[in-house]
Amino acid sequence: MTGLEQLESHHGVLININGQGVFIRGQSNIGKSSLALELLYQGHQLISDDIAEFKVTPKGIIGYCPPLTSGLLHTKELGLIPVLDLFGKTAWRSEAILSCVILLHRDDITIENHALAPTLEHYTICQTPFPMLRLCTKNPASLSHRIQTWLTLQLHNSNVTSTFMKKHQKALI
Repeated sequence: MTGLEQLESHHGVLININGQGVFIRGQSNIGKSSLALELLYQGHQLISDDIAEFKVTPKGIIGYCPPLTSGLLHTKELGLIPVLDLFGKTAWRSEAILSCVILLHRDDITIENHALAPTLEHYTICQTPFPMLRLCTKNPASLSHRIQTWLTLQLHNSNVTSTFMKKHQKALI
């Protein structure tokens, strides 16, 4: 990366989950870095903690780690964690092509119609919209499992909802 390229900085954690660059956002102290630690234990790769820098490339939007925090993860309880020392060389990468965004929040979302599929939201980085999933930290289910399930559904372009609705319509007849 040369010094002439325009970088856009965003607060959050960038992690590589099964080959997909996932940017995790949320308020300070919501657990972004703790979630990254959990994902590291599951074999995924940290790109950047606290601040990620993004730029437009022919491959897509690529996220990078600022040099100061390269290879480090910081949690409130544990302080600075040297990712390479604790998890090995494969636990950290210098960059990833951004695929999607996760927004962590504390508020329970009241779902009035109990939708079969979440409303697809987007978050814009470098003037490019990325699919964004909102996850409530109060939900007792594992955040990492919910993220990995959503990523798998996105990859398979799952049409489960429309298939279910067709079955439902047939059952009503």
